[in-house]
Amino acid sequence: MRSKTLVCVVVAGAALFASGIAVGQKAATPKFTKYLQPMDRTEMDFITLEATVNNIHESLPRVNGISEPEFYFNYKENRLEAFAMIDAEFEKASVAVARRQITATYNHAYFGLVALIPDLAPQDFGLKVYRDTTDSAHKLFAECNRGNVVFQ
Repeated sequence: MRSKTLVCVVVAGAALFASGIAVGQKAATPKFTKYLQPMDRTEMDFITLEATVNNIHESLPRVNGISEPEFYFNYKENRLEAFAMIDAEFEKASVAVARRQITATYNHAYFGLVALIPDLAPQDFGLKVYRDTTDSAHKLFAECNRGNVVFQ
């Protein structure tokens, strides 16, 4: 009885894994397919790289109240995204100043990615700006897509 349950769990897990791979491959556009392929790196390589990047990122000062963005790939939307945090002083700036700073952060992030992924188009990237609060529920302040800032 126990081995039958184990076999069912293994088969169900394999089916879920295979369906996840199929969905992930189906969702990827040809533009990102080569970047989503497996690589010859160990998990430890990525852990140490992420720890290094996190240490560097945490040591960077905020420029005019906005942090350097952190990047990730949104598999559901099939695009690269980033988020930046702002402090309370940033929110006190005029709308024009805030728009300029967010647009500058977006452009810096977008063109940095274009240097790595030459065929990246503006619709393939978006920046979200969150209020840096003491709780974990940081509230969305603005979004920037295709260089257009929309305040929340």
